[in-house]
Amino acid sequence: VFNIPSFEGDCEVWGPQGAVDIDYVWPVQYLRTALKNLERGSNFWQWGEKGTGKTKFAEQLAARLGRPYFRVSLDKTSEKGEFIGQDQISAGTSFFAAGQVLQAYITPGAICLLDEADHTRPDYVTTLHALLEKGSTFTVTSTGEVFKRAPGMVFVAAANTNGTGDMTGRYAGTGSLNSALADRFAHFFKVSFLPEQQEIDLLFSRHGGALQVPYYQLGLDCYKDGSRAITRDDAAKLVNVFTKCRAEVGGALVEPPSLRRAFAFMDALSDGLAPELAWEIAVVNPSPEDDGTKHEALRQLFTAHWA
Repeated sequence: VFNIPSFEGDCEVWGPQGAVDIDYVWPVQYLRTALKNLERGSNFWQWGEKGTGKTKFAEQLAARLGRPYFRVSLDKTSEKGEFIGQDQISAGTSFFAAGQVLQAYITPGAICLLDEADHTRPDYVTTLHALLEKGSTFTVTSTGEVFKRAPGMVFVAAANTNGTGDMTGRYAGTGSLNSALADRFAHFFKVSFLPEQQEIDLLFSRHGGALQVPYYQLGLDCYKDGSRAITRDDAAKLVNVFTKCRAEVGGALVEPPSLRRAFAFMDALSDGLAPELAWEIAVVNPSPEDDGTKHEALRQLFTAHWA
C-alpha cells in the first residue's frame, strides 16, 4: 500500500486508491501510529514549520487507503456555516445544509484535515468538542436534526504549533487552545524537514533529467537554448542553500522557504531560467517582506551558497 519495503504490517483499505504521489517521502516513525489511530478512530495532531509536509501526510494517507478526504481551513476568516453548516431556504422551504466538517463527520472512513487548527476561533471550540468525540452525535439546534459520527471517521489537525501558543512570534494569528480541545487528539506528531540526503533524492526524482520544450527567449536571463536538464548536483546545491536559509530563521529571515518553493525553483530552472532569476521568482518574491532586508538576505544567501 505504501511502497516501503522495510515497513510491514496490516492496514484497512477502504476503496480504490486516490491521487497517489509516488515521490512522497513517508515519515515512517509516525506512519505506524497514524495507521493505528485510524484503526481506533482516534484523532491526531501534526505540528511543525510551514512546508514540512503536514497537509501532504493526511492527503496521502487518504489516497493510499482509499478513504474520503476533506480539507477544512480553520483560519480566522472562516465562517461557522462554512464548516458546520447553516439554514437555507429553497422553494419556500427551510432546511439545514451541512458544511464540510459535518459532511466529513457523517462519511464512513473519512479523513478530515483541520488545517491551521491553532487558528481556531474561540467561539468555534465548543462546537468542535462535540464533533471530535468518538461515537458522538451532533444536534442542529434550529431543526433538531441529529447527526452521528460515522464509523472509521477521523480528524487530523495540521498546525504550526502544538496548540499551546507560539513563543517565537513568527506565527501571527495562532492561539493557545484550551486543554479540553487538545485532549480530543490522541497523539501529537512534530513534523520536521527531511534529512538533507532524502531531500536531495526527492528533488532529483521529481525533476532529474527533465528537458522542457524550449521557451521563447525572455532576455539575457534565459539560457540560449531555452531549456535545462536538472542534475543531482543542482538538487544538492539547492538543499544546501535551503539548509543555510533555515539556519537564519529568527534572525535574517522570518520563516524558511518551504519544500513547495524548492519544487517551484526546480521547475523554473528546468524551464530555462538562470538560477538567480529562478530563485527570485520562486523563493524571494513569495516570501514575507518588511523593509526590504528579508528579500535581500535571501538573495545574499543564494549568492553565497549556490556553488
